[in-house]
Amino acid sequence: MCPAMQTTEDRKILPPPEPVPDYVVSSECSAYDCEFASLAKHLKVKLATGTWKILQSFPEAALELDTFSGFP
Repeated sequence: MCPAMQTTEDRKILPPPEPVPDYVVSSECSAYDCEFASLAKHLKVKLATGTWKILQSFPEAALELDTFSGFP
């Protein structure tokens, strides 16, 4: 197994729970989606998604899936 796959399978990273309720109130996203946004912000990475609500609510943390994949 490649090392990158092994790393992601062996580790679980939970989002910081504190901002999630605020994200739910200030966006139209579900708590589930807000957990992903919270984790992306916490890790300082982009969340690749095709979900319009996430892209609109968290532009600093979300990246359109087509842009991420390189397909037009």
